[in-house]
Amino acid sequence: MAVGFVFGDPLWRWERMRTGGRVCRRVTVNAEGEPRGEDLVQAMREYTKNSQELSNPKGLIPSHQLVRRDADGETLKERFVYVEEQDCIGCSHCAMTARNTFFLENDYGRARAFQQEADPDELISEAIDTCPVSCIYFVPYDELVILEKEREGQEINNKQRLVGTSNSNKNISKSKVLSSASMRCESCPQRGCQKCPMYGVGENPQYMAKLEAKEKKNKAKKQAESGSRRILF
Repeated sequence: MAVGFVFGDPLWRWERMRTGGRVCRRVTVNAEGEPRGEDLVQAMREYTKNSQELSNPKGLIPSHQLVRRDADGETLKERFVYVEEQDCIGCSHCAMTARNTFFLENDYGRARAFQQEADPDELISEAIDTCPVSCIYFVPYDELVILEKEREGQEINNKQRLVGTSNSNKNISKSKVLSSASMRCESCPQRGCQKCPMYGVGENPQYMAKLEAKEKKNKAKKQAESGSRRILF
């Protein structure tokens, strides 16, 4: 047996982040220089286990409880992600793309957002764009709280919708009447959604007012911190 390296595999990015250097994963190879399959499988299992242990395993804590806030108690982000589990078909695209944000629930085969600030915005957008049934939406924080609380104790059997049984319409989520998608908030532009269908993207007056107020607040805070540093020195 010999020791070799595998470049570009799914563990490369994690290994690089863990060691802080330009490295790759060590694997056992056979006489022909090919990696042993069982070693690769075991490494992937360990990677999945470590990823869950480092964050919020199986979404036991609602993601809105993990959202970071500034010194004034305001959320650092304007929008968050929510999976409409009634529509999810368990394709796992989102969980494979943004691993630190989404996971696939084993019991019911549906995706769920278990963290809100662990992946770059580019990965989140890619996960949303690759969803074949468009079941992932951007929502404001107050709506995220409502949706996740309403979801507690909910059991969804996706097979019912696929086979068309008489019980398939029993579970109707309250999110159907909320503004988690642009088509659901045509009558409430005052919520200040960035993608309000009544205006162009980012042109909702309520959204612009909130954004301007937050920018002024952050600017004043930075000026105050800068002034305090000048006094100290």
